[in-house]
Parts: sequence; C-alpha cells; structure tokens
Amino acid sequence: EMLIQSYDGTIRICPAVPSTWNVRFDLAAAGGFRVSAEQKSGRILFVSLESRLGGPCELHHPWPVEGQAVCLEVAPGSPTQRVALSETLVGAEQILHWQTVAGRRYLLVRRETDLQTWNVAEETPERRLTPRTLRQAILGRERLF
Repeated sequence: EMLIQSYDGTIRICPAVPSTWNVRFDLAAAGGFRVSAEQKSGRILFVSLESRLGGPCELHHPWPVEGQAVCLEVAPGSPTQRVALSETLVGAEQILHWQTVAGRRYLLVRRETDLQTWNVAEETPERRLTPRTLRQAILGRERLF
C-alpha cells in the first residue's frame, strides 16, 4: 500500500512513501497492469505499465505541477510511439487516462528530455540464506540441511 494503490481503478504511485526513501518496484495493479516505477529523493523518476488485458488505464498524475507527462508505447519489434493522454480533475487529484492494448508496455516520464539521459540499471538482489526476524515475527525458515 505504500508503493502502489489501485483499489478504486486509479493507479497511484508511491502514495505513502516518505520523501527520504529511495524505492524501485515492480508490482501488479488492478485492471491487469504490471507497474514498475522508481522514486528517488521524493521524486518519481518514471512509471512503466504493462497492460496484460488491454482496456482503459487511469493513473494519478505523478508530476501534476509540471504539466502534461510524456507517454510512449513500447512494443517489441515495432517503433516507439507517443500516446495521447487525456487529463481530468477528480476532486483535488489530476488523473491521466488512455486506452491500452494487451501485451504492450507504456513508459511515462516528466519531459521528453528525460529520455535523452535514460539509463537501464540491472540489479541482482542478494540471496538471503537466513530468515528475517522482527521481535517475535519470523519470515522464512532455517535451513534444515
């Protein structure tokens, strides 16, 4: 719930992440979306959505004070295309809307110039061999061999 919320059909990125935390995630959202995003120093750097079912997508605007976001449709074997976003105001929230196609990925950035400095960072998490503990709670099991 800190990283992503989609309980009402609108996807919200990092709604409860403290601005001092740096996070990167890849999680499922309602509506058949797989969402990847990164927040660093209190700013969302990018949002990537893979549409598994197709259909409409509603996303809480990650950069509402900076104007319209840039959305690109990324499909293997075809050129990257810019996607037209529509924007509505629902209460105090700015919501971005667009139609998605099943199996396609959509990349949202603040400005077109953000793509010029785009880097893909490969990360391999460390393998944990012991269970995690917090007071009386234990996540995982000791190795039995």
